[in-house]
Amino acid sequence: MKANPDHEKFLIECTNEWLDGATKWNEWRDVNKNIIPQLCNIDFTKLEENYKKNHLKEIGYFRLDQFNLINTNFSNSNLKNISFDGADLRSAQFRNANLEGANFRNTKLDGVDFSNANLKHVAFQKSTGVFKYKNADFGGGNGEQIIEVARIDGWDTESWNTFRSRNKDINLQGAYLVPNNKRNCFYRFDFSNINLQDTMLFSTTYNSCNFKNSNLKGANLIKCELQISDFSNSNLMKTNLGMSNLLASNFENADLTNANLQDTNLTYCDFTGARLHKVDFNHAIMIGTILNNAELSHSNIYGVSAWDLSLENTVQSQLNISKKDEIAITVDDIEVAQFIYLLINNQKIRNVINTVTSKTVLILGRFYKERKVVLDALRENLKKYDLAPIIFDFEPSSNRDLTETIQLLANMAKFVIADLTDAKSIPQELSHIIPFFPSVPILPILLEKERSYSMFEHWKRFDSVLPIFNYKDENHLIESISLQIIKPVNDWKEGKNKLTEAELKLEEQKKKFEDLKASDPEQYQKLLDLGIIS
Repeated sequence: MKANPDHEKFLIECTNEWLDGATKWNEWRDVNKNIIPQLCNIDFTKLEENYKKNHLKEIGYFRLDQFNLINTNFSNSNLKNISFDGADLRSAQFRNANLEGANFRNTKLDGVDFSNANLKHVAFQKSTGVFKYKNADFGGGNGEQIIEVARIDGWDTESWNTFRSRNKDINLQGAYLVPNNKRNCFYRFDFSNINLQDTMLFSTTYNSCNFKNSNLKGANLIKCELQISDFSNSNLMKTNLGMSNLLASNFENADLTNANLQDTNLTYCDFTGARLHKVDFNHAIMIGTILNNAELSHSNIYGVSAWDLSLENTVQSQLNISKKDEIAITVDDIEVAQFIYLLINNQKIRNVINTVTSKTVLILGRFYKERKVVLDALRENLKKYDLAPIIFDFEPSSNRDLTETIQLLANMAKFVIADLTDAKSIPQELSHIIPFFPSVPILPILLEKERSYSMFEHWKRFDSVLPIFNYKDENHLIESISLQIIKPVNDWKEGKNKLTEAELKLEEQKKKFEDLKASDPEQYQKLLDLGIIS
């Protein structure tokens, strides 16, 4: 059977009027009760293009909302994404129709025939009536279960628990489960061990819900509230969680391969043992996030805010720090990603260097228990002066030896504090700093009644080595930071800057004389004879 061209033409005419279209159609139906509209074998997606041209962009897809479509024949038609919200569809025919993504909210569906139809992602919320769906494709899920769940009023806990008790194996694959009222909050609902593959769950609140061991592959959870929820051991491959709030949620041993976590809040989330391969983390917030024993590889991390991460035994590789559509630049450590990005962004290098060299303080000394306590206290109190102190008590880099690591840190420092008390490695460390970095001041400190090592006298001749500050104890050292550490360093740098300015002026004057010699040799010779030029 083919569509009736008059019926099709009149339907298009009504939809183009938008606000009064349903009224006009319904009045025609009331007058012509014996006419059964034949709208079969029509590709409504093509009509949709004209529909959008005649309506505001905000209206969305093709709408037949509130239309009287009783007994209407839509068989074999392509009705993808069409909205029937509030329509009367009793005894309508949708055999072999493509209804993927269609909206049947608030519809009357008594006697409707959906046999062999594509019902993937169809919204049945608030619909009423018994209908046929023999051999219909719900996207891989159990049609009976999908319809029942979609119609649970308000998704109240009691109705959900009753549904769960009657259904051991729940398969909601391909379902549209966004509630009619988007204010609904599913607090502490149990979605564990359910097949939710390729489901529509977006823009909904699921705080403290249990998704443990569930299959959420390809599911759409964009813009959801999912705080303190449990996704442990779940399949989240290709799942879209973009722009969702996942605060303190559990993803232990979950598989998030190819998942979208762009613009998400992952603060305090636990990804222990999770597979994070080819994940889009762009612009995600990761504060206190746990990634222990996780595989973090080939993922996009541009714009990630990463603070206080736990990365014990985390495998990190090929993390892309570039924007989309830019040449990929990868790092193997998420915590240094932003630093590396700033370095390769030429316009920012100067700012990076200035910031690092104006704040970093390298602290050298002995690190056995008694001395470590004093130096740790010094480090913590230096932070109060807006400085970033580093105590060199860690293993050097795998691709730099001890000497190179010390030199690298010294080169980045505003100044170096060298505790000469009971010195052991200090002589060697200073021998690789003082001669090579004359612009980095060295402030030696020494516990009273202790002597500096004999060879230190040699370094006192260098301009960058400041006088030794002798401190009585830890308290005395901390109380003297401002006057005995910060002030001498600043005074030295100020004097150095003045010297540099004088040197620049002298060089400028020399250049002027050289220019004069080239342009006016006679005048130059006169100044030379008068002793003005030496």
